[in-house]
Amino acid sequence: MAAGDPWVLVQHVAFEGPGSIAGAVRASGAELTVVRIDRNEPMPAPTAVRDMAGLVVMGGPMGVYDALDWLEPERALL
Repeated sequence: MAAGDPWVLVQHVAFEGPGSIAGAVRASGAELTVVRIDRNEPMPAPTAVRDMAGLVVMGGPMGVYDALDWLEPERALL
C-alpha cells in the first residue's frame, strides 16, 4: 500500500452514504470508490484488498437473520 492507493466504501442503502469519509479520503490524495449494493453493483473480489489503502463498510437497517444475496461476497471481501 502506498500513499494515494484507492479506498473502497461499501454502501448498503441509499440514505447512508460516505459523508465526511469521502472528504477525508480525498483530502489525503487518495481516490474513493463507492460500491452501491443497493444498486446491485458487484462486490470487489477478495484479492482486490491487496490494492486498497482502506476498506469502509457502511451499515443499514438489515438484520442478522435476513437472507441477503450480497452477504457471502461481502464476507469473503472482509
